[in-house]
Amino acid sequence: MHVRNETRVRRFHAVSYTDKSNGARYKRAQVFRCSTCVSYQLGTEKKNFWKKKSTRHKRMTISAFQCLLFATLCVVVTSDINVILDNAKVKAKGTFSNKLYYISNIRVGSFNLARNWCSSNGGGYPAEIESLEEFAFLESLVKPNSGIRVFIAGTDANKEGTWVSQRTGTQLNVFDWSAGEPNNYQGQEDCLELLAARDGRLNDVSCYNQNEFYNVVFNVLCEKDLF
Repeated sequence: MHVRNETRVRRFHAVSYTDKSNGARYKRAQVFRCSTCVSYQLGTEKKNFWKKKSTRHKRMTISAFQCLLFATLCVVVTSDINVILDNAKVKAKGTFSNKLYYISNIRVGSFNLARNWCSSNGGGYPAEIESLEEFAFLESLVKPNSGIRVFIAGTDANKEGTWVSQRTGTQLNVFDWSAGEPNNYQGQEDCLELLAARDGRLNDVSCYNQNEFYNVVFNVLCEKDLF
């Protein structure tokens, strides 16, 4: 039994007794020093009030802990973004899902140099597009930067038209090609870029800037797993 008045809870203890007519056991409360109490009878068929209160308290404690953990994680992630990147070397950056994406300020002449830049700056790798939602986010990151061309992950050097990640070998299946692409110009276009001038859409390009047809350099769009 839970016993209380308007201002404070009185002391009590439970007393068990047996109904001799049917052998059933019950609990009642013996209350001390309580002249104006409001009482709540707990029979064997009802749940214990204090047990329910304890359960609610535990649930509230767990929820509070989860909120604190999430807030701490957000602080750590935000701090990590600021620590791992030198803003002077980054043209644009943003987060999507559990990943950080950033575009280099410098330009490079080959995919290998692009991959090395990502690794040396933030510990990332050229972005690997896995969903339409991710693709739309990356296009929105590239488009505002007028005129840039950015390397991302993807090569069909082993089999024309079958694009795979250079890092994992996993086949890529999400594309938003620029008009007329891919065309494998001069039979040398085995890598991928996003073009700001074409709304951030895909184009196939040479992996190396080493001949008269590819006297261009590229920024690189990197991806970094946050957790």
